[in-house]
Amino acid sequence: MVEQRTHKPLVGSSNLPPATINESLVEITGLFFYRNQFSRELPHSGNSRAIEKVKFMRCLRFSRISLILSTCLLLCVGSQSIAHARPGGSKPEGEVNVLVLLRKADLKLKRLLLAQATSDLPLSIQELDDCQGLLDETQEWLKSQGPIWNNANSQTVLAQVTEAIRFSRFMMEAGLGVEKNLSSQVDYFLEQGYKPSQQMSLLVIATQSSALRGRLEEARTYSARAQAIAKSAPNISPVALYALASSVFRVERLSGRFKTPEEILAQYQLATSSLKNYTPGQNPLYDIDWLLAREATMTWVEELRGLGPSGVPGLLQILHHNQKLEAALQKGWDHQKLEAAGLNGLPAAYITFFATHVLLYTHADQQVSVCEALPVAEARAELSPERIGRIEAYLAHLPDSALIYTDKNLGPEFTEFGLGRGGLAEEMAGRVQFMKARFEPTPSQKMVLLEQALAHIQKSGDEPTQVRYLSRVAEIALELNKPELAAEKWKQALEICQARGLILSALQLRELLAERSLQARNWNEVKTYCNAGLAQIEEAIPLAGRDSQAARDLRVRSHHLSRLLAQASVESDDAEGALSALSLGHDYNLAVTQVGSKKDASADLKLAEHKQDEVAVLSKKVDQLKAMPASSTRDSLLVETEKLLADSRSDFLLQSRLIRQKHATLYSSVLRFDPLSLPDIQSSLSPEAAVVQYFPTEQELYIFLVTKESFRLRSTKTPKGELEQEVSQMLRQIRRVSGDSKALDLSARKLYQRLIAPIEADLVDKSSLVIIPAGQLNFLPFGALQNADGRNLVELRSLQELATPTDFIKVANSSASKLSTVTVFANATGDLPAATREGQRICAIFSGSKLFGESKATKENFLKFGGEGSALHLATHGEWDPSDSLNNYLLLADNERVTQEEIFSLPFNGVSLVTLSACNTAMAKGGDMDYVSSLAEAFWIAGARSVVASLWAVDDDSTSMLMTEFYSAVKAGKTKVEALREAQLAVRANKIYAHPYFWAGFVLFGDGR
Repeated sequence: MVEQRTHKPLVGSSNLPPATINESLVEITGLFFYRNQFSRELPHSGNSRAIEKVKFMRCLRFSRISLILSTCLLLCVGSQSIAHARPGGSKPEGEVNVLVLLRKADLKLKRLLLAQATSDLPLSIQELDDCQGLLDETQEWLKSQGPIWNNANSQTVLAQVTEAIRFSRFMMEAGLGVEKNLSSQVDYFLEQGYKPSQQMSLLVIATQSSALRGRLEEARTYSARAQAIAKSAPNISPVALYALASSVFRVERLSGRFKTPEEILAQYQLATSSLKNYTPGQNPLYDIDWLLAREATMTWVEELRGLGPSGVPGLLQILHHNQKLEAALQKGWDHQKLEAAGLNGLPAAYITFFATHVLLYTHADQQVSVCEALPVAEARAELSPERIGRIEAYLAHLPDSALIYTDKNLGPEFTEFGLGRGGLAEEMAGRVQFMKARFEPTPSQKMVLLEQALAHIQKSGDEPTQVRYLSRVAEIALELNKPELAAEKWKQALEICQARGLILSALQLRELLAERSLQARNWNEVKTYCNAGLAQIEEAIPLAGRDSQAARDLRVRSHHLSRLLAQASVESDDAEGALSALSLGHDYNLAVTQVGSKKDASADLKLAEHKQDEVAVLSKKVDQLKAMPASSTRDSLLVETEKLLADSRSDFLLQSRLIRQKHATLYSSVLRFDPLSLPDIQSSLSPEAAVVQYFPTEQELYIFLVTKESFRLRSTKTPKGELEQEVSQMLRQIRRVSGDSKALDLSARKLYQRLIAPIEADLVDKSSLVIIPAGQLNFLPFGALQNADGRNLVELRSLQELATPTDFIKVANSSASKLSTVTVFANATGDLPAATREGQRICAIFSGSKLFGESKATKENFLKFGGEGSALHLATHGEWDPSDSLNNYLLLADNERVTQEEIFSLPFNGVSLVTLSACNTAMAKGGDMDYVSSLAEAFWIAGARSVVASLWAVDDDSTSMLMTEFYSAVKAGKTKVEALREAQLAVRANKIYAHPYFWAGFVLFGDGR
């Protein structure tokens, strides 16, 4: 029965004119796929996803020219030879050999098409390798038959086949990301006379390959050329246009564009607009392009999933298109429409065979992928048990159907065909089991399905996908109250991440394992995970880009890991280690932020990042090739890839050395992480000073106290959430000037008991407090806290703030500097009249000072004159961005902004004092994830010795009075910290301004002398 199925259409094809066959074959050539999944987890400039949350990069795989052209041309050789070799109807010698050759070609073509339709790269490599052998066999057979068979026509066709195999090989290399001469190869194939649709597909693949290697400018060049073809050429496949628009989006997304949900949704609608004119099952050439577009759909599924509820309509829209695919599969092919598309006879038989399997796999892939991204209720409604059954039946049928495409009589290369036993077929089988587990209400059966899912996904050989599903199974295990199982899956995922260099995923897993170990009170294990994670962050910091999601992830991870390390240290009676961990966490946050702000280094860092991306990509490909069955194609690819990997490693190391030489200051200061030295801090303190650092945890508040004589750790049973609520309550009350003062007093006393009373006995002889707040405490005006006698803390002691205890060493290692002149920028926006008077009074106190008021308070003057005086006074508005501290800014004349990023680079090393008499200039982020969160600390980083800044939108008149008192006290010889204290008490003594809102909102950062 098998022989009848395969031989009848082949022999019958001898009646087709060769020109018709060749024209049809050329029509179907072009690129079609590589869909090898790969995760680009290293920090990437402009990458607002991680790689999402880290989140995993997918790319396309292999080529649409494939062996459709080459093997069909082999059939043409056979069919034409048979026709020419029958003079007078006689049976030529060797015809049996021709039929065997045709049988081999038929099986080889179908095997290759099935391997490609199911995105199985190892199987495709195997079949491509066998095809070269079949071509050599054909060549030898023709030579043995003499000139009737071995004629100019057959040699021309064989030359075309050889070129097709070369093209397939090139596209495989491009899909693997190992093509060394991508540009020249693309140009070569574009010159070979392919039709516009084929050229566009080639350029889309080139775009994906360049993006995979981090070469975004190169990717833009290819995508622009593809777009030009799409605009000028008729009859471009709507599916290919969808793939092109999606690849353009992906490249720009990696570059940092399209950040907002609105932008992403608009680009999604733009990409899918071409599919409105597409009806599947009518033109199989269009349907085959889903191999090119599978990556597009996966891109949008990930993006829409990340948008939460606002992305659900888009996901349902994908399912709407998917239902059209299902309907087409149920109808079958309309032969009249096939003929209208120029397809008939032998080519139509193979193309529809191939397109049917492409549609089947695409339908199953889309259905499961979208339902994975939907909430459970919506997913259950869309993926019924009947649909799951149909998908499982298709996947289960693949290994059995492979038996049809084996024939032991044709040679060893036709005895085994591992269809459906690896690659994306196994991944799909695992994902279906995972979906069934989501819907399963019985916990025990749910876990059985999840283990089955992981077994299938492990066979797929795609490690980033394994990491993702191991993490998902761990989440479900936690929901089922199985923390030990969750930890087991996290450890398995971490092993993969460590082997593959998936930094952000590894950091997240170490954080989860550290939290689990903390709950189990295994302090040593917590320290191990945290220290390894922090060391990994240190390696990644130099590659953190300004707008990179990876950079933001690094800041969050470093903060969480350092807090977990500190808590484990506290619990294991290592108070000094806990204090060191908190300081190190701040240093890492600061380094990531500063490196991201170095514009002059960004291009060099981006190049180094791309080099490191190449190393990661190629390392993965080497391992992937080594795991494949040995073949000449695989072996030669492996040799090329290993050589390219060695070259890329060398390039990366060279680029790293060049960056260290060119940006020596960056590496010697920003990226130097000195361990905390408690003796050095203590020796730098005066006898009357004490450093107080707060560390709130979920259940307790820890207070580190460092004095010249001692180091102590105190704690109270104050949960972090409860403390934050009390701080927020006091801040609301303090801003209501006309509110109930008794309620405010009660809040101020309660927080005093939380924050000061536990260490009050240690402060008997200390008149100066250096406070290092954390989280919501960054918002708190400590001077307004009240003791049991109703006295404010500002009455009892002078107060200043620092970011870490080690900052005190920075102060101690420099001499105090006096103020002589002040550069004032006042009332830049014209709506702060008291600020102008304030500036005039300050300039009168310090002769030789400069005042830039209203229209003269420009950004140009600020950048030119801001660092000239020994002090800079800014009486203007300031704003902060709770989502990204680098978006903080000062507002000057003409609505010009001085950003926090620009402040980092200011030459303020000679400035003794910066006063931010403005709105919200010391405001930190509403949480404790970002230490470098205020303009005040930005000026401190820029070199200013001390910074006075406001916690909230201060009153114009009372601020003018406070600043006049402050500068007068400094002029009289008071230290800055004492001058601020006296100014606050003076304003407080005024009955009009006695409420803390008017005087408690200013804090002093840095050197209080």
